[in-house]
Amino acid sequence: MAIGIDDATDRDWMVIMEAQKLAAWARLGPEQQSRADWGAVAEQAFERVNRIRDEEGSPNDAFVARSDEGEMAGYVWVMEESADAAGLRRAVVMDLFVAEAFRGQGLEKRLLRVAEDWGKIRGCVKVGVTVAAHHEEARQLYESQGYSTQSLDLGKAL
Repeated sequence: MAIGIDDATDRDWMVIMEAQKLAAWARLGPEQQSRADWGAVAEQAFERVNRIRDEEGSPNDAFVARSDEGEMAGYVWVMEESADAAGLRRAVVMDLFVAEAFRGQGLEKRLLRVAEDWGKIRGCVKVGVTVAAHHEEARQLYESQGYSTQSLDLGKAL
């Protein structure tokens, strides 16, 4: 089965928006989830996506992988941001998702390359991604593609 990758449509963005709510919840981890309110987390995720996608927000795009039958196999959402005091731009992978039925076929790597190419075309000098500490599978994917730890965000429950 051939998988093509194209720009996200408005309908695709609706799916991506829902996925962002679920991803925000998953990033919390079990301990934080036990103390969090799903509705508040979902609303914050919705507002964050809209701020980024707004005309005044950061340049960003999403790319969707589809099977020949039109089924969404996965997507990558990437944005541009200023990376440092020198104003050097970097691409940031905001989300990378591949449906279970399409995993293990190299689609994750293809989508990641699309995001990296998007950044290169825009003049970005670096690409980054944030991965939840408990998401070992995602971290392994990125490391297999040459990503390395640049900083650590430590936290403590109060």
